[in-house]
Amino acid sequence: VFSTFKLLHPSGPDALAVSSEQKRASVTVAMFTALFLFCNTPYFVNVILTTVTYAAYGIFAGPVFSNVFMTWYFWTISKILFTVLNAALNPVLYYCRMS
Repeated sequence: VFSTFKLLHPSGPDALAVSSEQKRASVTVAMFTALFLFCNTPYFVNVILTTVTYAAYGIFAGPVFSNVFMTWYFWTISKILFTVLNAALNPVLYYCRMS
């Protein structure tokens, strides 16, 4: 984020050295990073919740989910569906950035 901001708003003697290709590449990397974080945040939250409840209560799901079905359903959505969504949106983002 900071490198993208610095490339978009250069100051000092480096202001003339930053080319438009470098700015565009920096913004593209930032967009892919944001997409990755958006698609994987549910999984990261699920892992943290599971680890904390296991450490605190000594059981797998703990008080986070009331039934076993919801526990496995959330794991499936957070890991498989969002990973596939990320993989499907990456080429779309590449195409949009190319034009």
